[in-house]
Amino acid sequence: MARKKLGCSWVPDLIFVNDCIWHDLEYDKIRRTRYADWVTKSIDRYKADTYYLFSMQRSIKNHNKHKWFYTCVAYLYWLGVRVFGGFVL
Repeated sequence: MARKKLGCSWVPDLIFVNDCIWHDLEYDKIRRTRYADWVTKSIDRYKADTYYLFSMQRSIKNHNKHKWFYTCVAYLYWLGVRVFGGFVL
């Protein structure tokens, strides 16, 4: 199933455009890979989601305003991909 849009699909991109695009590309790579077991796929998904959070934190660090707001949003986005991201794979 190919994605029509790269970036944050069901939420606004805000300052995380590049982070969301990278995360979507990682999910596409995971989706195309044939795994021997579900454990390896879960580990790759966890790595992609964790790097996504770190990447968003780096974007917040480079942004001058409303850091507390964007930090909360980043954790909500990360929680969203951890809880619901498995449904798109």
